[in-house]
Amino acid sequence: EQTPHVDRLILVTEEAKEYYANYYGINAGKITVLPNYISTERFKTFNFNNETASGNERPFTVVYFGETGLRRGTMTILESARLLQEKNIKFIIIGNSREQTMLEKTVKDQQLDNVTLTGKLPVPEAMKLISSSDIGLCPFLRNIHHDTTYANKMFQYMALGKPVIVSDCTAQVNVVRLENCGLVFSSGDASDLSEKILSLTDRPTYELLSKNAKSCIYSKYNWETSGARLTDLYKGLLK
Repeated sequence: EQTPHVDRLILVTEEAKEYYANYYGINAGKITVLPNYISTERFKTFNFNNETASGNERPFTVVYFGETGLRRGTMTILESARLLQEKNIKFIIIGNSREQTMLEKTVKDQQLDNVTLTGKLPVPEAMKLISSSDIGLCPFLRNIHHDTTYANKMFQYMALGKPVIVSDCTAQVNVVRLENCGLVFSSGDASDLSEKILSLTDRPTYELLSKNAKSCIYSKYNWETSGARLTDLYKGLLK
């Protein structure tokens, strides 16, 4: 209710800016877009070798990192794992939520031996696990929040050279298509997700998207590049 009365508003995406300007009637000039990109300098302190898990001796590995509530599309991941059970593909879900027990029960009931639920891990440990995986997932179910925000995990995956597979939530789709750093599937559609995972087992396709993912993080989608927007905002307020 207070949103229309603010003097300045910080939002994380251009899509959110458009929504707030249209829905709340806020003057777009009052809005600063400050995405939740990663700090590449801080990211480098994790200090481990970036090795993909692909190869004949190991399964092609797909990873999800973050809050594991069902609205994040975690059940879609398990449905995809069931569809791909006969393939040499492994799924790792890193994180926890109040609905974690539902995921654990599904894995047990459906005997999904290609799924590992790690629970919550320290961030450096999670990053190491992501580094040794092949693809990062952002499978969120669509709603206005997911359509107008970025998941920080997407940029973490990309910084480690992982192509991303994202659901068709507007903001993340726009990044993936602009940078050609991953693939898009229809939210909640496990069959579509499975097809996209299989398509990335093609090495030339994978290598191109991997290269694009990492390069755009270090050239554009980082706090070192965008953080000046915040200091500019504060300087403007002081005037």
